[in-house]
Amino acid sequence: MNENLADASRDESGKTISVKAPTVYEIVIQDHLAACRLQQFEGLAVTHHPSGETRLVGPLPDQAALYGLLNWLRDLGASLVSVRRLEGSEGARDEKCEPGALRQDQPQPNTL
Repeated sequence: MNENLADASRDESGKTISVKAPTVYEIVIQDHLAACRLQQFEGLAVTHHPSGETRLVGPLPDQAALYGLLNWLRDLGASLVSVRRLEGSEGARDEKCEPGALRQDQPQPNTL
């Protein structure tokens, strides 16, 4: 059985259908995002690192949502450092950062 299958439901005819759990991703971009931009990342943990990178971690329902987020970051002019699919959902709470919360290790002058 695929480990991404979180639950099983039944359709109208009684057949069992599988429902996929959202996949947790880590997206790292160069520079920090301005506070007003962070509203776009509802449900994602946002961490600013002293190196000047911004790390976004959280569940996305499907690849269309992933591509939409990546396109939005591209349109902002953000430089993509990495995209990584995390195993399990524990990555969404990494570094004790709740979804939608901002952790800023040190303020950086470069913001988008």
